[in-house]
Amino acid sequence: MLNQQLLVQFEESVPVQLNLVIDRNGKVVKIEQGNLTANLLEGIRRRRSKKRLSGLRVITISDNQQLTLAQKNLALRFRLDNLVKVSLKSDSALLVIPKVAEGRLVSLEEINLTIKQAIEFDQLAVVAQLEERLSEVDNYRVKEDRERAILVGKAEEELEELNGLATTAGVEVVARSLQKQERKNPAYYIGTGKLEELKGLVFSQQSNLVIFDDELTPAQHSNLEEVLAVQVVDRTELILDIFAQHAHTKEGKIQVELAQLEYLLPRLTGKGKELSRLGGGIGTRGPGETKLEIDRRKIRKRIHSLKEQLTEVRQNRAVQRQGRKNPLITLVGYTNAGKSTLMNLLTAADVKVEDELFATLDSTLRQAKLPIGRQVIFSDTVGFIKKLPHQLVAAFQATLEEVQQADLLLHVVDSSQAQLKERMATVHQVLEELGVLNKEIVTIFNKSDLVADDYLELLRQDYPSSVAISALTGEGKDRLLERISEVIARDMVTVDLEFPYEAGKWIDQLHQNGQVLEENYVANKIKVTANISKRLAQRLQDYQV
Repeated sequence: MLNQQLLVQFEESVPVQLNLVIDRNGKVVKIEQGNLTANLLEGIRRRRSKKRLSGLRVITISDNQQLTLAQKNLALRFRLDNLVKVSLKSDSALLVIPKVAEGRLVSLEEINLTIKQAIEFDQLAVVAQLEERLSEVDNYRVKEDRERAILVGKAEEELEELNGLATTAGVEVVARSLQKQERKNPAYYIGTGKLEELKGLVFSQQSNLVIFDDELTPAQHSNLEEVLAVQVVDRTELILDIFAQHAHTKEGKIQVELAQLEYLLPRLTGKGKELSRLGGGIGTRGPGETKLEIDRRKIRKRIHSLKEQLTEVRQNRAVQRQGRKNPLITLVGYTNAGKSTLMNLLTAADVKVEDELFATLDSTLRQAKLPIGRQVIFSDTVGFIKKLPHQLVAAFQATLEEVQQADLLLHVVDSSQAQLKERMATVHQVLEELGVLNKEIVTIFNKSDLVADDYLELLRQDYPSSVAISALTGEGKDRLLERISEVIARDMVTVDLEFPYEAGKWIDQLHQNGQVLEENYVANKIKVTANISKRLAQRLQDYQV
C-alpha cells in the first residue's frame, strides 16, 4: 500500500506535508504539497457509480498523525478507497476506510497502524469486500440515513415548495441558495460565481445532496456532480422519488417505474451506463429493476413492456366503466389541498390522510348517496403541482382517465395558501392538457377554518359558484352536497310510473338510484312518482304514464 523508499526519501529531504493520489494500479496520478483539501481531488477522473468506490486512495505524509473532520469527510464525499495519514516521527499511520451499511456508505472506520502494517495492508481485498456489500442490496428497498440537502432556486416562494417536496422525500434541508441570474448557464445551469459559492456551501454545511428547482439537462447534471462532488437532483427527479415512495399498488408501481425510466433514458451518458444512482436516497427508490447497470436497449425493452401492461390496465378500466350506472365525480386539485380529507368526509372512506405532498398516489373510488337520492361515485386522484413532470402525466394516463371520464369535477383549493391563484392556474393548466376544461367544474375552497370570514367572502365574490368548506371539521358539507346535487339533477327527470306487482323489483332500484316522491299500492299495480336519471327513465319507458 505504501512505498518504503518514498517514505525514507520524504523523511530525509521534505519538511512539509505531502499528499499523493494513487489509482488501483499503483500509479500516482497527482502530488501536492500543503494541507489536504478537496482541491487535491477535484478534476481527477474517478468512478461515479454508487455501487463502486472511486478507484482512488490518498496518502498524506507529514510529521503528525492528526486529520481534521473535514479531511476525514473527504473519504466519504469522494468515495475514496481509503485515506492514510502517515506520521514519520512516530512511525505510525492512521487508516480511514469507508463503512458500508444497507448498501450505502454511512460513516468511516479509523484504524491505527504502524508504518510496516500500512505497507503490508491489502487494500484491494478490502475494496472488493466493500464494493460487494454496496451492490448486494436492492436499491429501492434501502432505508438510509437522512440526507442533508441544499436547495437552489430562483425565488423564495419556489424554494418554500421545494423545501416541502424535500421534506416529504425524507431529506433534511440545511441551506438554500437563490439563483437570480435569468439566463441559464448551458453547462452548469447556474453562473460560475454562484457555482463557487455553492461549492463553499456544500463544504461548510457538510451537505451530500444539492436539489435544483428546475429540470436539468443531462450535461448540466453531469457537470454539476463533477464540480460539486456530491449527488445532484433536479425537481423532476425529486418528484419521481416521492411517487416511488408512495406507490403501493401494482398499477402505481408500473406507472412510477415507467416515468423513472423515461426520465433516465436520455441521461445515461451523463450518469455513465447505469440505470440509477446506487445506495438508496433521492433518485434511487422505486419499483424499478434491481439490476442497475443496464444499457439503452434493455431500458427501451423494459419501457415497451411497461407500456403494454398499462394498456392492459386501461382496457380493464374501460370494461369496468361500462358497468357503471352512476355519475362519476372526481376530485382534483393541487397536492396537499385536502382532497383525501374531503373524500373521507363525503363518503366515509378510509383514504390515507397525511400533511405531506403526494400522500395519495393511487386513485380511490367510493360510492355515496346525494340528498336528491341519486347514487354517485366519488374518485380521489393524484394531486397536481407546478412544473409537474411530463413523464408522470404520460405514465399516469390510466389513472388520470378518471378525470377525463368524470361527469363532474370538484376542484379542491387550499384557501389558506398565499399562492392560491397561482396554484389554481397550475391545476387548470393540467386539466387543459387532459382536455377536460369543458366539463362542469365546482370550485371548493377548503380549509376555511384557517382563514378569516371576510377573506372567504372576497373569494366568493371572485368565484360566485364556489363553495367554502372545512373538510377537517365538516363545516360547509351540506352546502357542498346541495351544489353537487344541483349539477347532477340536470341529468334527472321526474316521472310517473305504474308497475304490475310482478315488476316490483324496480321499486328498490328507484329508491337506491333516485328519489321516490310518492308511492301508492292499488289494485294490481304500484303507482310511483320519482326523480330519476334520464338513463334509468329511458329503461322504464314501458312503465311511464
